Amino acid sequence: MPVTDTHPDYDIWKARWERCRDAVAGSDDIKDAGSTYLPVPNGLEETDARYVAYKTRAKWFPAIARTIEGLEGEVFRNDPSIEVAPKIEETLNNVTLTGMSQEQYMRLVLKERLTTGRFGELIEFSDDLARTFSVGYCAENIINWRMSSDIGNQELQLVVMQEVVDNSDDIFSHDTIIRYRVLLLVDGVYTVEIHETITSTKTNGATTQLIETKQPTVRGKKLDFIPFIFYGVSENTADIEKPPLLDLVDLNIADWRNSADLEHGRHFCGLPMHYLFGAPEYEDGPIAVGAGEVLFSVNADAKAGIVEFTGQGLGALEKARDENRQEMALLGAKLLEESKKVGETSAALARRQSGKASVLQSMVEVQDQGHERSFEIKAEWEGVQGDARVSLNKDYVVTKLDAQEITALMAAWQGGGMSRASLFWNLQQGERLPPDTTFDDETAAIAEETPDFDDIGEAAGG
Repeated sequence: MPVTDTHPDYDIWKARWERCRDAVAGSDDIKDAGSTYLPVPNGLEETDARYVAYKTRAKWFPAIARTIEGLEGEVFRNDPSIEVAPKIEETLNNVTLTGMSQEQYMRLVLKERLTTGRFGELIEFSDDLARTFSVGYCAENIINWRMSSDIGNQELQLVVMQEVVDNSDDIFSHDTIIRYRVLLLVDGVYTVEIHETITSTKTNGATTQLIETKQPTVRGKKLDFIPFIFYGVSENTADIEKPPLLDLVDLNIADWRNSADLEHGRHFCGLPMHYLFGAPEYEDGPIAVGAGEVLFSVNADAKAGIVEFTGQGLGALEKARDENRQEMALLGAKLLEESKKVGETSAALARRQSGKASVLQSMVEVQDQGHERSFEIKAEWEGVQGDARVSLNKDYVVTKLDAQEITALMAAWQGGGMSRASLFWNLQQGERLPPDTTFDDETAAIAEETPDFDDIGEAAGG
């Protein structure tokens, strides 16, 4: 079997990933895909100027990109909590050796998982720099994999990644070739094979050859496992899961098709059409109309006028787009609607948002586990002790206390119906106190700043 073979599940999901990727990229990529997302009307060809105009007039609403930006913003509204050994902490400003910080890398992992539901991380060790680093792979580049068949103790046996690498002859060229990085266990030892296409992609070369085989070592020791981590939606396994926003992507594309029909109708019906009957003077050529022009005829029965669209045919399309927006809001694009409807209580808002928040919270918990596993491998390779702890923000319903709620809390505390610790907790959860402040720290700060009224009185001569 050639190294270019793909996993059967990869073949099933690749087109769906591409659909999600195009929806995130937005209008240009959607329009460039032509009939893939916008069917060609009967009687036209995809290259027909009328179809090109039909496609160009359509408006793509960037619901997916805005949703991902919004969800990412909620997760990173508070700084990630990362507890690792000091030697690992030194690498957090450049975890990929490309200048990407740990937080930037975490954002990348989350965005890829929101887009395709999948991401891969390879842990490597640089002998030259004597340190570990991470290499990330998007779903489309992880083309094949295999797990052991041992029930209850499945182990990764094979991963194949497709890479695009530079093959330029000089500094001005941008020729590339496809490289396949194969990670596998050979007699229980971690082995890496590098396969490359023989000819340049410019000549559509497809033949590959093995150019390198190595068994990486860490501090002189070979590895008995493949240091690759899969990040999924609900679990970090090799199994592919449905992209979390796929339903929203499909609805967004349906809205795009409605937009094409609506704008097409507006183009032809929105402009008035002039008519002139029974005027032989104008039968031989075009007629100029508008300010400064006079139409006349020697025929007393000649008629001139303007036909304008007055029907309701486009209303159905406009209604369909409104319905699409509401459905997209329910599926997760909460940026498409106001965060709080008129007359809607904070509790109702929290309940309405809790479904999507729970999916996001689950994804973040899974991502925490993946990062912790990555840090554990790095710590072992660096020869340091200590467990890794990673916690991304999981509070997604913004419930900032208003003045009336704070007054009620103070009244409950002053009346003996709430402890000082409970008051502190409510103020912190309501984002009225810094999230990293402890109850003891706040109590000490209050004591330090509270004025001694006896000293004030003595200073005043009282």
